[in-house]
Amino acid sequence: MYRCYKSADQLKDALAIFQRHPRLKVLENSTILTINNVVPSAEFRLYSCNDSKIWIGIKPFMGSTHIFVNGLGQLDEQIFIPFFKHVLRENTDTLLANPHSCLIGDIPLVDSARAYLRGIGHNLYSSSATLLYCFRKDLQFPEYKLPEGFTMGPFCEEDVPTVAATWQYKSPTEEQKVRMRMKHLATVCIKRASDGKPAGFFMLEHNGMLVHAFVVPEFRGLRLREALFFSLGDHVRQKFGIEPYFCTVKTNEVMFRWLKKDWEVYDETGAVASVDFQAFETDEALFKKIG
Repeated sequence: MYRCYKSADQLKDALAIFQRHPRLKVLENSTILTINNVVPSAEFRLYSCNDSKIWIGIKPFMGSTHIFVNGLGQLDEQIFIPFFKHVLRENTDTLLANPHSCLIGDIPLVDSARAYLRGIGHNLYSSSATLLYCFRKDLQFPEYKLPEGFTMGPFCEEDVPTVAATWQYKSPTEEQKVRMRMKHLATVCIKRASDGKPAGFFMLEHNGMLVHAFVVPEFRGLRLREALFFSLGDHVRQKFGIEPYFCTVKTNEVMFRWLKKDWEVYDETGAVASVDFQAFETDEALFKKIG
């Protein structure tokens, strides 16, 4: 049986489940930001099946769509794949209007969806296997200090092209998305005081994830990363009442040397939770193949 969550009360029922499972942070934060109407133009459609054991969220945002896939317990592909196809068909118009899509979620479910899409001959693009970290509400941030000669504040309009151009996962509408994050979400930029040149920046995504932590190469080694993470993390917790999370690719040794154990999010086995990302296009050809 499939269930769709549309009203605020229905979303609150789902939120109560997500908050009992810390690794479902992407669903939890997306739900909170939707209930609070933080980004007025950002929709969020949530579905469950198999007695709320499998969850799929559809979150379109200015030409792109995040498709969240999360499960509780063992994966049953005979249940998941028909459910996955059903949700895609239910959201055909949205996915065609926002075709730059990305699967985000548990590795077994993303793997299963990936195998299905490959099996019907659909093209897949970049993918990333990451580990999940979170700034919990009870976390005390370490002290940080900007080096002399630098200032810190939210993005300005003149920062937009630089932020968009350096984003590894940018879409054709990235500059507009950056402006939307500036207006409704949260951003931080460290600049050289002498000329206002950006030295590093970081921002909150519409799903409650901290993304695009970037330090300009000439300014690396000055510990600007700490100021970016701690200032934005603290601001987001206070402003939106969420526990912001971030993901780190498993090959990023520099980040792993810096990350703290207190920030780790664990799965049911006690291991650091994994989050998989898989980009693809939701175009007319896909829906013809799905049938």
